[in-house]
Amino acid sequence: MSLKEKFGARIKAHRIRLGLSQEKLGDECYVSKNAVSLWEKGGSYPDLECLPKLAKLFGCTIDSLFGYELDLPECQYWVILKEDVDFTDRNLYHSFYPVEQYDYDVDGERIVTVVSYDDDFPKQIQKYILSGRLVHIEYGKRNARVDGDDIVRSYDVSRDKIWVRESENGFTNQEALKEQVELGLIKLPSSFEQYIASTKET
Repeated sequence: MSLKEKFGARIKAHRIRLGLSQEKLGDECYVSKNAVSLWEKGGSYPDLECLPKLAKLFGCTIDSLFGYELDLPECQYWVILKEDVDFTDRNLYHSFYPVEQYDYDVDGERIVTVVSYDDDFPKQIQKYILSGRLVHIEYGKRNARVDGDDIVRSYDVSRDKIWVRESENGFTNQEALKEQVELGLIKLPSSFEQYIASTKET
């Protein structure tokens, strides 16, 4: 397989992973469906101005699209931030180091994926979380979600507090759930709320 064909295979794999059609991917990069098809068949490379857009959309580096991996730590933190984060604070895009940040819009939904190798990342992201919101952060091998690897640990993070989820099953423990409900960060089904209330009384 030629370098162009390998590049095209990576483009296709990322596109399918995100559930995008060739036409939709073309719209994101301001090219035609036929141009995307040609990339994926190994017939041509995208123009230079398309490469950063593709990297942002796919949540990867430009180097990785060409098959070159940076010498990065084995594991990373990552979080997909939606309406729970203040997008008007531009510091979000350059506050973390070393970090990869990708900002894109899919089907009208604003998404920022932040990937960090900093041990203090859960604490750093807190100041960008809107009051009354909760985000989920995972820590594991790079591309764990894509490759199906296990997540080492995960966190629920609000502006004021960080909860470490149980590593064995990834679920938030009961005490953390109580706190999150009481703080108005999550809303549980009424039956479960009653269960929490009953356990609190005992």
